This record gives sequence, structure tokens and C-alpha cells, in this order.
Amino acid sequence: MTKHTESVNHLSNYMEYMKELGFEGLEIKENPFFTLQIGRAERERLKNPKTPFRTTEKPSPPPTQAISFNSTEILDLVKSNLEAEIDLVRKKAVQVKGENSTEVLRNLYKTFQDCRSCRLHEGRNQFVFGEGPPDAKLMFVGEGPGFDEDQQGRPFVGKAGQLLERIIIAMGFNRGEVFIANIVKCRPPNNRTPRADEMSICGSILKRQVEAIKPEIIVALGKTSLGYFKGQNLSIMRLRGKLFDWEGIKVMPTYHPAYVLRNPSAKRDVWEDMKAVMSVLKSGA
Repeated sequence: MTKHTESVNHLSNYMEYMKELGFEGLEIKENPFFTLQIGRAERERLKNPKTPFRTTEKPSPPPTQAISFNSTEILDLVKSNLEAEIDLVRKKAVQVKGENSTEVLRNLYKTFQDCRSCRLHEGRNQFVFGEGPPDAKLMFVGEGPGFDEDQQGRPFVGKAGQLLERIIIAMGFNRGEVFIANIVKCRPPNNRTPRADEMSICGSILKRQVEAIKPEIIVALGKTSLGYFKGQNLSIMRLRGKLFDWEGIKVMPTYHPAYVLRNPSAKRDVWEDMKAVMSVLKSGA
């Protein structure tokens, strides 16, 4: 595979992302150049590519203009904008303070409740921050809100949430004694899996939540949540039930309740994982 082909393949992963940055079209010209159709506002932003992007309500389409870029330049432009936005959200999250965990969580919510740092805000009905006691010993983390969660502004309230609540009760807790959250706080379109850039941006909010709560153990629900805590493209089937450390906190990966609803035979595996979680909590290790 030539270096140009690798660039094209890599760039294709950013196509949809670029459209939401303001690019209105992409046409491959002679190797290795591309022609982008961009609006007037985007042409101005290209003069300062390190400026974080801001997605807002879309105005009527501006006049377009064809501009040629080397494929590497395009990729660098997209990466620059993404890295700037990730860094901006991370800094904002780190700067959230409070005299106790309750204040930190309250201030964190106030800071990000109207967040527009990634594309997901465009389709949200409600920002789903998460819920539970600010000193919870046990924390459950899924991937993102679904339809019911987006409507109610609460995590895990649909069918998967009802199953999760039954699991929590079987563990000897009630829902109000654990903290439940997701990696991304806005519902992805059509409940698709959150993309890497969305998780990188929103993950700073989750990390600050974890820092404030200081749970003894986190249950990572499903492959996407496992990927956030341990790395992308890992097998939940191979790694479920195997504890690992993240930022000094133990993490237990297990199947997502939605998966269990589709595959009832997985209930036994999840329960074995939860028994291991209960053992950690009981021992305090």
C-alpha cells in the first residue's frame, strides 16, 4: 500500500466529521490532491486552523469555492481542530472546583449542560449528565444515552436500564446508592456507537466526575465503555470479568444490559462479574 493510499484511507474516516465542520463536498483530483467545497465562513477559519470549531445552528448555505489541498494538509487541519477542541474541554473540566464532591458535580453540570463542543449536541433533547450519590462506592458507565434517556435527562431508564436496576438490586444495593453515567452525555443519532472524537471530547467530563466521586470500583458496561477505559478495539468477550486499574480505580468490564436483553444466556456471565465486584467492595481491596 502506497503512502498516498494510506492517506486516502485514513482521511475517509474523517469524511463525515469534516462535513460537520463546514465542508460541503470533497472531490479527489490528481494524486495526491483533493478539492473541497467550503463556505465563506469556513474559508476565514482556514486562515487560522488552530481555532477550535464551534457547531451552531446552520444558516442558509453560503457561496462555495473550490480550494485544492494536499491530502496531508487536510488531515493535519482536521486533527488540529479536533485536538484543540479536546484540549479546550479538558481544561474547562479540570478548572471546575468545589469544596466537596457535591459542589464539584453541581459546578461540572452547570459548566457543560449546554455543551456544543461536538456534533452530538445538534440532535439532543436533554443533556444526560448522570445521577447518583457524590460519594458512591460503585459506579456504572455505559456508552451514551438512548431515546428514553434523551427524553428524560436520566441515564439507563429504558429497557436496558430496567435490567441494570434489577442487577443492582440483586447485588444488594438500590439505584440511589450507585452512580450511573455514560461516556458521552448526548444521544448519538439513531443510537449509533459514539465515535472516537466524541468520546475524547466528552470523556473529560466523565473523568472529572470520577475524580469527584472517587468510587472504589467502576463497572464498564459493554465494548465501547471498555474501549474508553482500556483502549479501542478490544474484545469484551475476552476481557469481561477481568479487573484492571484506571487512574488508580479498579474497573470491571462486563456485557452491556442491552446485549444481555438480546442474548439472555449472557446473564450468567454478568452475574459472575457482579459477584466479583461485590467481593472487591466487601474486602475494600
